[in-house]
Amino acid sequence: MVTNEFAINPNDTMVAVSQFATTSRTDILFNQYPDKDSLLNAIARIHWMNGESNTHTGLNELAHHVFQVKSHNIHHGHHGHQAVTYGPRSESAKIAIVLTDGRSLEPDQTIRAAHQLHNMGVEVFVIGMGHSVDFKELQQIATDRDHVYRISSTNDLAAIHTNIVDAICKLKVPPPTTTPMPTTTTTLPTTTVKQACGQKPADIVFLLDASESELAEGFAKEIQFVYNFARKFHIGPQNVQFSSVTFSSNVRNDFFLNTYSNRHDVLNAIQKISYMQGGTNTSFGLKFVRDNSFKPQNGARTNATKIVIVITDGQSADSAATKHEAQLLHHQGVLVYAVGVGSDVDSSELKAISSNGTPILVTDFSLLHDIQASLETAACHGGTKFNLLSKWLKD
Repeated sequence: MVTNEFAINPNDTMVAVSQFATTSRTDILFNQYPDKDSLLNAIARIHWMNGESNTHTGLNELAHHVFQVKSHNIHHGHHGHQAVTYGPRSESAKIAIVLTDGRSLEPDQTIRAAHQLHNMGVEVFVIGMGHSVDFKELQQIATDRDHVYRISSTNDLAAIHTNIVDAICKLKVPPPTTTPMPTTTTTLPTTTVKQACGQKPADIVFLLDASESELAEGFAKEIQFVYNFARKFHIGPQNVQFSSVTFSSNVRNDFFLNTYSNRHDVLNAIQKISYMQGGTNTSFGLKFVRDNSFKPQNGARTNATKIVIVITDGQSADSAATKHEAQLLHHQGVLVYAVGVGSDVDSSELKAISSNGTPILVTDFSLLHDIQASLETAACHGGTKFNLLSKWLKD
């Protein structure tokens, strides 16, 4: 049992359990059982439901009930009723482990419910059992493709036990909420896990090429990449802060480092970034970031490492000015990563933009997701000593 691997108490991991069939039900709320023995005994007493696979009802149960802070009146014999608060902790990572053995009856509602959990900052793992599951649906329910596990039957759960625990422990912020579903749903938020890198927080600015060479479809994939990247981090004034700047012929600030103070709001803002069209004035974007993005009044912190991730698909309109602006950023102690997309990029220009002289190149916007893990790893262990981000990585 995954729960067995964690320290269960109000200062470490807390677990909730829900299940779904035709309807849904929560059997155990967060903070209801303060120690492992009482929690495991409660899990053993759960009566499993029968019925159809209305997966969306289980996911909605998590979003509207399990991951909400609520007060409940508990009867204490002759002492009467006492109001007790159950629910997740604001500082903990929220993780759901969903266990299902079939296709959902309402796939559209299921995906909408899953996306609601994603937007709430819940990391969703999915275990599909048997041959009746829809693997594509499982991937859409999970927050990441590598959060999906497929097994033949419940007899194989032990075989993936270690993999799931390892994946949870790689969340460089508190561990999780676990949710086994059709028969049960378990949920655990926790406090801190292994902190592999340094203690400094990070201020990260995305500088995004929105010129006409990208086309709207390419820009949409660029935004999806930024969304998926930011979703991996514990976001807040004491952790990682994000900003976004877009450029084409002109520059537009989408939001500063201190505009949004939590992951939910940052992710919503990223989804609203619009396509600009126009030329590729990369130098304008770099100058704007240097002059504005890392100012204290815009959220930059003196104790935070300053990072810029530039994504572009073409040569800049003024290569000399672009290289000059990049050098000025480097001299300010800003660590710059350059991501080039397609065959029209100028590799020498990207080398000059990148702090370590090594740009990241992909052939197509659809392949941006392939470099996400590499960029996260580079940000933590790269040649420019980005040895701090893994503390804040959520995956």
